[in-house]
Amino acid sequence: MTDVLCDTSVVVKWFHEQDEAEVRPSRLILDAHAAGRLTALVLDLTVYELGNVAARPLGLPGDRVAEILDRLELICDQGLHLSPAARRDAAELAAAHRLTFYDVAYWAVARERSITLVTADVELLKVGAGSSPTDFVAAHDLHAGPGAGLPE
Repeated sequence: MTDVLCDTSVVVKWFHEQDEAEVRPSRLILDAHAAGRLTALVLDLTVYELGNVAARPLGLPGDRVAEILDRLELICDQGLHLSPAARRDAAELAAAHRLTFYDVAYWAVARERSITLVTADVELLKVGAGSSPTDFVAAHDLHAGPGAGLPE
């Protein structure tokens, strides 16, 4: 089975679609995970980033933010931790590419595990850090299925 690391730019689309690009392919990845066709992984950092996005830019009430984070844990457990080697790699990637440490942390973990990072982050995609949801879905023939994502 294929493991894939999804960053917060993808995970947010599992729970929110207004003004978001690449919702359908992001949800097709979620559907494939739910069907056992791949394993979608996240970092432990994702809960903090997703909580921040849900609370601040999206302005969701606290109970809704907590519900989303609980659902994320049901989908992807508690998230992967950065190993000492991945932390070093992330620090080097951040400096070399002038990107934030927390964004390249996903890239470093994906590199360490030899798995694909799926990201909608334009800056990460520009430096070749991962695959967009659209490209990943096409490469892995995930077009089958409803692409509905999480039920309400």
